Amino acid sequence: MMDFLNGFISQYPLFFLLLVSLLISVLIVLMTKFFTDQKHMKYLKEEMQKLQKEMKSTKDTKEISKLNKKLLKLNSEYMKHSMRVNLYTFLPIILIFSWLSNIYSGLPFEPNTTVDLVVSLKSADLNVSLQVPEGLKLINQTKDSSKIVYTLLSEKEGSYELKFLPCNSTLNLVSSTQLTNKTEPRIALNDNCVKNIIVRYRPLKFNILGIKMSWFWAYILFSLFFSSIIRKVIKVY
Repeated sequence: MMDFLNGFISQYPLFFLLLVSLLISVLIVLMTKFFTDQKHMKYLKEEMQKLQKEMKSTKDTKEISKLNKKLLKLNSEYMKHSMRVNLYTFLPIILIFSWLSNIYSGLPFEPNTTVDLVVSLKSADLNVSLQVPEGLKLINQTKDSSKIVYTLLSEKEGSYELKFLPCNSTLNLVSSTQLTNKTEPRIALNDNCVKNIIVRYRPLKFNILGIKMSWFWAYILFSLFFSSIIRKVIKVY
């Protein structure tokens, strides 16, 4: 099952993101419907719409100010009721976003492509070398103060153990064609030499309506679209 899911995500990354945003939108809208007083929410929304119309139809600044205060009060009450749903959805959505962030952190480190490793040292005076196993090639190395950037080339798929000498630091770097099979983009270490390692994957951008955007903004776009439609269909306020 997991192999099928990983293959599906790698082959159809944008469609999978669309499905996830649809499922989350359905979940949030349904929870809003069943965990809030919809009659009261409807009343608040209708009253806010009336006040907005009154504000547009008058030019009296004092009257506008008075109506605006009422509108803000109603809106505050509406938001207070809406926030109840967030108490139930906050943790699951954070976990899902963390999972998606790892998947869409960048394109996979495929064979015959390069990736940069940014190694942050605990001291600029440290002399650290990288031991590269067979299957990878170190094609460039630059040091700037307490950071070293290694550029690696993958010759074939696999999981490679990199060693930073004379430290005790190691890193399992994965080379794969699958989007879901990647080393985490940021690894925190706790030894005498290395603080953390950042894997600079090639950026993953989606072309939506002629605009290139990251997975996060694509998700926001899909969610706004789905939420507005689902709310209208099942009449959620």
